Amino acid sequence: HLNSYRRFLPGLLEPVNASWGQENRTTAIRVPGGPSGSRRIEHRLAGSDTNPYLVLAVVLGGIFNGLEHKTDPGDPVSGFTAKRSLNTVPPNWGAAIARFFHSKKMVQIFSDQFIDMYITTKTYEFEELAKTVSTAEIEAYLDAC
Repeated sequence: HLNSYRRFLPGLLEPVNASWGQENRTTAIRVPGGPSGSRRIEHRLAGSDTNPYLVLAVVLGGIFNGLEHKTDPGDPVSGFTAKRSLNTVPPNWGAAIARFFHSKKMVQIFSDQFIDMYITTKTYEFEELAKTVSTAEIEAYLDAC
């Protein structure tokens, strides 16, 4: 939702593009070190304000799609990923809704009915919040006059 995208700023440890790496906290998918028997992945894009069931469906759907089509994930990224020209995270909630709507991969994970309902709901929420004037805007523009 609206507040979720405030944390995606280049220069922070939040991932800002589609990337993976070992022991790299700036990548979207992180493979922490440790014994191979306890190896795991961390999905670092989703915040604590997301629906965990939808995130899990998308992550597992993406993994399945990659395995099925033998997609090469590329080399692991080291260093700050914000400096890389990779597929970036949408800059705001409106752009994320549009990307979801145009995604060819989401129709492989979710039904058409779900996609239509989800986009309708999120677009409505986005448009309603866009009508709201925040306290910060009042302080910056009205109180300053």
